[in-house]
Amino acid sequence: SESSWATYCPGFDPPPPPEYGVCLGDLYSVAWMEDCDAHNLDAETLEQQYQVVKKRTAEAKQRGSHVVEYGNMALGKDPLSLYLGSNPSTSVPSGYQSPVALSTVEQHDADILYLREKIRRAPEGSNEKAQAQKELDEALSHRKHIDFTIQGIGEALLGAQGYEAFNVVRSAGQPIVDDWDCFKTLVGTYKRYCGALSTYGKKHLRVFANMCNAGVQPHQLADAASQVCENKLKN
Repeated sequence: SESSWATYCPGFDPPPPPEYGVCLGDLYSVAWMEDCDAHNLDAETLEQQYQVVKKRTAEAKQRGSHVVEYGNMALGKDPLSLYLGSNPSTSVPSGYQSPVALSTVEQHDADILYLREKIRRAPEGSNEKAQAQKELDEALSHRKHIDFTIQGIGEALLGAQGYEAFNVVRSAGQPIVDDWDCFKTLVGTYKRYCGALSTYGKKHLRVFANMCNAGVQPHQLADAASQVCENKLKN
């Protein structure tokens, strides 16, 4: 239920090598891989690594996410080498400390960062720069369309506070959605009237889940979506 966070992005601290104009990893995976590189896998246990990765993933410079563990907790005593293989030549250097907190950006914003970096690197007046600017403008316009239409649909269904009402987080222990068939139908209905959600639009999926939980029927969403999206096209 949380966003994944991209890191090692251009302009970040630490940055990727200068020849790369993209983010090289996500926060959790980077924390896990760098911990494996820094430790003797015969000596570190699953539980020890979990605690290190959990702490680093939560303590990013901008914002992190919360790592959780599931299953048989007794396995936490096992050495990492039991699952990842042995690398006895790797040991913790004297005075080793966990790496610094990483700069992050939400995964659904990584494409915008990439396009802006592409524009920055392209020669002035070049077709490459113009094309990258065109792609950025289209991406930002698509995001505005998604935000506007989903906000409008929420208001059409429940009034001025409709979007906020549908975007609430359910209590701990409750499923995100009670009826997955309803969820898939509502997402498909939105796509039919307003277009694809895209990677960015997935940030609004909780809204569709809560519509199902509140008993919104496909024909009700269809009426609201057709009204909001057709009016937007006319304007």
